[in-house]
Amino acid sequence: MKHIFTLKPVLIALLVMISCTMKAEIVEYKTNDGFVYNLNSETQEASLAKYSGDTTEVVVPEFVTYEEKSYRVTSFGNQCFMDCSSLLSVVIPSSVTSLGNDCFFGCFSLTSIDIPSSVTSIGNWCFQGCNSLTSIKIPEAVTSLGNYCFAYCISLTSIKIPESVTSLGNACFSNCFALTAIDIPASVTSLGDYCFEGCSSLTSIDIPSSVTSLACFRGCSSLSSIEIPSSVTSLGNDCFSGCTSLTSIKIPESVTSLGDYCFRGCSFLTSIEIPTSVTSLGNGCFADCSSLMSIKIPASVTSLENSCFRDCSSLTSIEIPVSMTEMGWKCFDGCSSLKTVICKIENIIDDDESLFAESLFMGTPIADATLYVPERMLDTYKSTSPWNGFGTILPWTEELEVSVNVTPELGITLKTYNGNVMVSGLADSTQVSCYTVDGRMLGKASADGGTATFVAESNSVAIVKVGKKTFKIYVK
Repeated sequence: MKHIFTLKPVLIALLVMISCTMKAEIVEYKTNDGFVYNLNSETQEASLAKYSGDTTEVVVPEFVTYEEKSYRVTSFGNQCFMDCSSLLSVVIPSSVTSLGNDCFFGCFSLTSIDIPSSVTSIGNWCFQGCNSLTSIKIPEAVTSLGNYCFAYCISLTSIKIPESVTSLGNACFSNCFALTAIDIPASVTSLGDYCFEGCSSLTSIDIPSSVTSLACFRGCSSLSSIEIPSSVTSLGNDCFSGCTSLTSIKIPESVTSLGDYCFRGCSFLTSIEIPTSVTSLGNGCFADCSSLMSIKIPASVTSLENSCFRDCSSLTSIEIPVSMTEMGWKCFDGCSSLKTVICKIENIIDDDESLFAESLFMGTPIADATLYVPERMLDTYKSTSPWNGFGTILPWTEELEVSVNVTPELGITLKTYNGNVMVSGLADSTQVSCYTVDGRMLGKASADGGTATFVAESNSVAIVKVGKKTFKIYVK
């Protein structure tokens, strides 16, 4: 008896396990109108697995009856309406709590859809390629939008994200070409990589102060301004690449790194101030910024990666800090307007070899430019490539006056010192005017003794007009 009594709990447990296994059986059920459901006999819930009907306006029932049992429809499974290219509308029952991956992927004709308030989860690629979808309301219960969730919804003009949402997945709204505005609530703490890539009609956007990193605006060609909150610590790869309407941007002191191709192709960006918190600039960080005229690299930066300022064709002056230990391949390649480089690096050789690449200034006419270096390192720079390729190499001091001979044939020279701009080599009574890059006049004068002087702002770019000629210079 004692032996049988010991086995009894074991037998009971086995029977319970078998019973649970039987109860959890999933049955596939196909209806005559093109619905395929997965039915859970234990929970008596149904998941819509596939729709293969030919109706363009679909109403999904809340309950499905199979073998005299009623099953409640609680989810739309992965790919259930995928590539239903003729589908115009879908009514989702209020019993549904989740929309799976690829749920409506490629539903090109879908013009409207009401997502019930019961839905808490919207999967990856859920509405990707819904070309005709112009608007959609996301219910308050949803906490996240999956990767590529609304990608290529090319007719979507606006969307309101509820305060329940805390994250937007990678490429969530990528290539929504018609999207002009989007409100991101303060609840959102994460914007996925390339979240708004290719949203070419987006002109402005407010980033909530809860977000800590950005890598999401590549190809937003109409984005003209953006305010980065102080919560952001990094601007990731391709963050603003191809934002061709961006004219200026303020990077907060909280940012410590600028990723690869961060501002590549921002062709209207004329100036930018890199905060002292930044320690590195990624590959091609400012490549093809064809309107960028000057840049001062803070002493916190120790490395510039490959092609960092490549083809910045309007760049006239650069200041390189003493902290710099590495500058990559073709870092300043194609900077065809470069006239002045202030390099404060005191160690440019190691074991009689240059620490910096021969290709550093490849494609840049440095023979026509002036290099200012620490006085005690003057001879070393003059004998070390690529620095010895500069036409003029002079000692640098804190009181350095930057001079650019802008028109050799006319003999006109621009000089800046402590915020002043002096134009010399002029005929007396020549009319000269000076402006900021945003068009604000700094002054207008007639040349006296061959010169005209204006007060500008230090670390800015000034535009000088002499007759019909216009010149740009970085004001030290």
